[in-house]
Amino acid sequence: MGNISMNGVPNTRIPSCEFDSPELNIFVDYWNSHRKKAFAPSLCDFNLCELSPELLPLVIIADVIPSPLDFVIRFWGTGLRTPE
Repeated sequence: MGNISMNGVPNTRIPSCEFDSPELNIFVDYWNSHRKKAFAPSLCDFNLCELSPELLPLVIIADVIPSPLDFVIRFWGTGLRTPE
């Protein structure tokens, strides 16, 4: 299957050196270490308690329902605004 996951999403590793924020680099490293060979880590592998308190307000956790495309929001950080 190469670098394509079962749902057709590329399994792209985000290099942490692309960000100026040390906290964001830590988050990306955490993300990459828990996603295994998938695009994103599974919810059971991702633990919000392990993230920096500074990052939690900026995190969204959502399930993607592919057909028809929809999203189920499981966590919405307090630092994020809903679209107006």
